[in-house]
Amino acid sequence: MSRESLTGTRPGHRWPPRPDVLRLALWAAGAAPRSPASGGPGRRLAAGAAPGPAARRGRSADDALARALCAVRAARARQRLGRHAEATALADTALWWARRAGSEPERIAALHVLGVSLWHGPEPVATAVFRLRALLEEHGDGRPEARLALAGPLAVLYGMQERRAAARTALAEAHAGAAELGAGGATGGGVLLSVLTARVESLTGRRRPAVRLLEAAADEADSLGLGRLRDAARWAVVRVLTDADRYEEAVHRLPVAGTWTVPAGGPGRSARAAWSARSVHGAGPAGLAARIAAVRGCAGEALALAERAVGEAEATDSPVVQALARLDQAEVFRLTGRRGEARRAVSLAGCGFARKGHVAGVGVAAARHAALAPEAVPAG
Repeated sequence: MSRESLTGTRPGHRWPPRPDVLRLALWAAGAAPRSPASGGPGRRLAAGAAPGPAARRGRSADDALARALCAVRAARARQRLGRHAEATALADTALWWARRAGSEPERIAALHVLGVSLWHGPEPVATAVFRLRALLEEHGDGRPEARLALAGPLAVLYGMQERRAAARTALAEAHAGAAELGAGGATGGGVLLSVLTARVESLTGRRRPAVRLLEAAADEADSLGLGRLRDAARWAVVRVLTDADRYEEAVHRLPVAGTWTVPAGGPGRSARAAWSARSVHGAGPAGLAARIAAVRGCAGEALALAERAVGEAEATDSPVVQALARLDQAEVFRLTGRRGEARRAVSLAGCGFARKGHVAGVGVAAARHAALAPEAVPAG
């Protein structure tokens, strides 16, 4: 059976370019992709280009494609800035015009944007789950690219709700789409699936398997020459370990200069003394670098990095990104002896998770808030 008959696509169908899979993988690992200098379907549209054929039908099709391309480019630009509500609206527009133009690449590009921005953006989890399920029903049949783009984020959203069975079902759908598409190999699809599965495992409290999956993803990305995706996966390992208060392990797994920072003699005193937050925060998340700087006794640097992380998060409309930055700041406050400020930061984090409907995050914030409660003063 041919691939066309298996997937329902026509001969000559253009499969999603490698950057689409890599973008989704980077978002899954917690690193927003950088704006590409060029490439992708957007380069087919020159600024101010006139419609192509003179025939009315040709002009109509070219106009619809041009509008779809413009909307996809604008949606991706907003997404890179963390403006997910705007990205979602633009992707909806792109999807409408792509369907009118009969253009599959633009349809898939719009669905990639929707998957990420419904996951990260201000849309409550329940609403985002409904929308992704509806999009899967409408666009998933015969389109493995769409199932990979939508089912992966859907699995993470189910993980936020602590619905493990539903998350695993969505992951199975993503794996099936990747297998049908052949999204492994040089496209980085295998890395994406490992990172998505690790996110679900971590959200449902299974940190050990999450670390193993992320380490495997980092190794695979390294073997494929995908340096930025490798480092994003390694930073994701660091987050899982720091969230479990396993700071010593986290310090010695920091991705610095493209390698694991593991001294030959193990985590010894000399390695601890030589460590500096400045060696890592330029390439990694400021919030994580802040927490580790606080553990190493660099209080001033830790506080400045945590403040920077909060400022960057507040520039987005993502409640989850904002909540994670506040949790990182709270941990820095706690580690530097500012328990009152830590409790206030945890409260703000809990409110952000609650706005999103992130049940697992609310539970974490509530537990940390309770742990930071002032100690009772003995009577008398």
